Amino acid sequence: MDWTTPLKSQQADFIARLTRDSATVLHCPIRGLHTEMVAIAGERLKAIRSKCKQLALNSAKNSGAPRSVFSTELEHLQEQLAIEAIAACLDDFAIVVAKNTDTKQSETKQNIKFVLSANRAIGIKVKVACGSFAEAEWPIAIEEIKENAAIACVLIREKVAANCDNYHIILAGFIPGQLVEMSDGIARVKLQNLLYNSGLRSYLESCNAKPKSREWLPTLASGSSYVYPVAIGSDGQTVASSNYDGTIKLWRMGSSKIGQSLCGQPWSFYPVAGGSSGQPLASGSTNNKLNEWQASNGKLIRTLPGHTSGVSALTISPNGRILASGGYDGSIHLWNLPEGQIRRSISAHSGTVRPLTTSPDGLLLASGGVDKTLKLWDMESGELLRSFPVHTDPIVAIAISPDGQQLVSGSQDGMLKVWQLETGELKYQLAGHCGIVRSVAISADGQVLATGSMEKTIKIWSLETGSLLRTITGHTDPLMAFAVKQDGQALELSLFRHPQPGWEDPRQWQ
Repeated sequence: MDWTTPLKSQQADFIARLTRDSATVLHCPIRGLHTEMVAIAGERLKAIRSKCKQLALNSAKNSGAPRSVFSTELEHLQEQLAIEAIAACLDDFAIVVAKNTDTKQSETKQNIKFVLSANRAIGIKVKVACGSFAEAEWPIAIEEIKENAAIACVLIREKVAANCDNYHIILAGFIPGQLVEMSDGIARVKLQNLLYNSGLRSYLESCNAKPKSREWLPTLASGSSYVYPVAIGSDGQTVASSNYDGTIKLWRMGSSKIGQSLCGQPWSFYPVAGGSSGQPLASGSTNNKLNEWQASNGKLIRTLPGHTSGVSALTISPNGRILASGGYDGSIHLWNLPEGQIRRSISAHSGTVRPLTTSPDGLLLASGGVDKTLKLWDMESGELLRSFPVHTDPIVAIAISPDGQQLVSGSQDGMLKVWQLETGELKYQLAGHCGIVRSVAISADGQVLATGSMEKTIKIWSLETGSLLRTITGHTDPLMAFAVKQDGQALELSLFRHPQPGWEDPRQWQ
């Protein structure tokens, strides 16, 4: 069970109570304690109205817009009621961000935002709807997802008007940014799409928690099938990407920050359609614009001829000097990366080369293929060092341990095998997943193995014993995606790595 399951169950109960009898909605007047509704009336409402009137006058004076001060005052009142409701819920855990009243946009668009008191980089966007809960809908723009950890939704039951002297604001729920499903750059969520509001504070606390040991996390998206492969060099600056026509493009990234924890690992990606919020989608083109959470432009260095059959796998040696590429015809090409020249070609497999990976010292290259074989090569000479026993199904994901002693392979039937590199002996095998093994990764200390599957589970294992430590569900695989700009000279990168609650230090599971 993932962390969202109980909040979804509580939300369903909350909606049922709203439907049957709104009097059963929880109302707690004590600030900072859990409540489902905030009531505002009397002197408290009077003070809010006075503030909104002054805001409306200031807006009219600063913008010069020919708008009614009264209508602007009601818009401010709606926002202030929502602010009061969220503030009552979060108390001193979060503070509201001052609204810029100098712009016309602030008069026409909801602009309510909170940030954590202890970390102002973590934002909470507040969305307001009015009227019936059955028809309530909160539009969310992609910019709001990019800039905020969560979207908190409130519902004002009464019509916001000058003659209303009692308001009941329903805390409708929240949704983490990475769970919002976009379409054409916007999402429209309803009550049933939200998580129960009591989990908002805990979720924000997890976002603010100091990251623990997650060295293995960035490689979870490697080794996928039916994708265009990508590799990042050890300098964090060099990127090799491929296309359906078999060409390989070398890029120089403008910033090394994106490569600090990703260097030297093979990556695969699905072309991502605009508005997908990071979800992998089937697509016939790599020219789609990407919704970027973290982006950097890259300049094209050169284009390599690649494989006439198409490129199926890529990896770059840790020293950044050798690029290995696999093709659909079973060949592996080794390139001198600085010069962009091929040094040798290898007839490696009798079918498509699926995953490629290098050892931490850069001396060994491991490859798997649809011919159900797993092979180990000398990275410099291209000499075949060892063939491992045949798998029952094509190999789609591999990883070499940090000490260079063990090789982990995952196959299309969900089977995992751990091999001793020096002897070629099978250490143990695991019936790991019921779906295709999409990725395998090993922690920096070599103790923990993580495996991801198309069944949408990630399993954590002890690499030493093969014992299952934990199964994680409800988390979208970390995804790195690239697309070439229309001018063909720049590369756009999108990186989706935000861990949801549940990604603790793997060592505590041993």
